[in-house]
Amino acid sequence: MSSEPIKTYPYPDAEEQQLSFSIKRMEDLHRRAQGRPDHPHRHGYFTVIWAWEAAGLHRIDFEDYPLGPNHLFFLSPGQVHQLLPSHTPTGWVLNFSEAFLAQNNIRRTFITDLNLFRPSGVNPALIPDASKTERLKQVLQLLEDGWQSDMALKSEALGALLKLFLIYANEACTLPPEQHTQQTQAGRTILRSFKELVEQHYHQAHKVRYYADKLAVTTDYLNKTVKALTGQNAKAYIQNRVVLEAKRLLHFTDLSAKELSYQLGFEEPAHFSAFFKNCTGQSPTAFRQLHSTEDA
Repeated sequence: MSSEPIKTYPYPDAEEQQLSFSIKRMEDLHRRAQGRPDHPHRHGYFTVIWAWEAAGLHRIDFEDYPLGPNHLFFLSPGQVHQLLPSHTPTGWVLNFSEAFLAQNNIRRTFITDLNLFRPSGVNPALIPDASKTERLKQVLQLLEDGWQSDMALKSEALGALLKLFLIYANEACTLPPEQHTQQTQAGRTILRSFKELVEQHYHQAHKVRYYADKLAVTTDYLNKTVKALTGQNAKAYIQNRVVLEAKRLLHFTDLSAKELSYQLGFEEPAHFSAFFKNCTGQSPTAFRQLHSTEDA
């Protein structure tokens, strides 16, 4: 482990840092790494992995998911993941940043309204409906051709094709829905804004009141809305997000309790330890020791 933060790749194309989009073949990336598995890492951008022929595991935030033929994974910025193929996979890795979306007038809400990307929680492989797989593949091939070309208006073409690909993907395969019981438009808008605020501020703001004030609603309304649409209230959602980041830092870094507590917005290490144990049933030390043993 390291006292440094979890390694983050900030650019979709490490060789061309000014670019905010890339598409690459899984087999080429595997060959370039000489068959060595990934180290756990984050991306500062969105990633779509479409394994065409593959076997092994895809580890995302402490959960292992099968990596197999025609498996699609949608990763949000900040998620810690690790590909562990048992042999050379074939397929595509599509990366795009927030900046790329903005350049092409694709609203951030377009991404959050898709039932594909989930910054925390369950992220299993999605398998496209057989009748729609070929259409998806055709659009992805157009994206790859456009990426490799010197065509005029290249960014605009890639942006249009990316949006089409995601629309088709959302039609062909979606994540298991969260517990939706009252899918009002107002509720969905509040939930979307709440989730975005939590991603921005969970490391410093742990109270429902903070987010309710930002959204100009009461804490009771926010709790009920989040509960109706996700199955957990706003307090639990915030706590789960903080716990997930705590687990990442405990497992992938050697940060001290004091350093970790500070990063997550706790005034005292004892406060963080009590919070973590109350949420997980384990002390931070016990969690770190358990996962260090598993990796040995």
